[in-house]
Amino acid sequence: YEQIQKTDKPIYTYGPIIHNEEVVKDLKKKGVEVIGSEEELERVRDCVVVIRSHGVGKHIYDILEKNGVEIVDATCPYVKKIHRVVAGECAEGRQVINYNKFQDIVEKIPKTRYDIFVLNTICNATQERQVEAKEIASQVDVMLVIGGKNSSNTQKLYEICRRECNKTYYIQTLDDLNPECISSACNVGITAGASTPNNIIEEVHTNVRVKF
Repeated sequence: YEQIQKTDKPIYTYGPIIHNEEVVKDLKKKGVEVIGSEEELERVRDCVVVIRSHGVGKHIYDILEKNGVEIVDATCPYVKKIHRVVAGECAEGRQVINYNKFQDIVEKIPKTRYDIFVLNTICNATQERQVEAKEIASQVDVMLVIGGKNSSNTQKLYEICRRECNKTYYIQTLDDLNPECISSACNVGITAGASTPNNIIEEVHTNVRVKF
């Protein structure tokens, strides 16, 4: 949004800026287009490309710099830290594994004599949000989880809340909320994915309070 005000150049994001369809639609109305592949990226010139919070590999930066494209790097600092850790550990000959496998074997590692370095890089904000959502869901009649359908962290929130509260509903905006879902509830909990804009959360929150 800042770039829209600052430049007359075409503005692109490499992939959706965040996993929230409402934000992507709003930016498109303002002229911000999404580049979906490296082939498309290779063709752009004299423009601004925003790197989203999920980050990209070094070769993407190389393409943009080679073509003289202005880069706005919105990569999350935690993601950048992970990139540095992974690059360093791979350079030392170590293998990086995903979180599910990490959980499966981490308890066994201290019992072995293998030279394995364990580092958990899961975002603290994500962990805290999941813990808080679980606690809220266990105490309410209805739980609302707000976020884009493509957001993995919102999907995880939904799964966690669904285990604690049978009446858990996954919505993207207020339009998705069926008033009957909360009509007989004494209390309603609300949580949202990291990429859900505050104005959408506030709109749902205000509407639910009015219903009560």
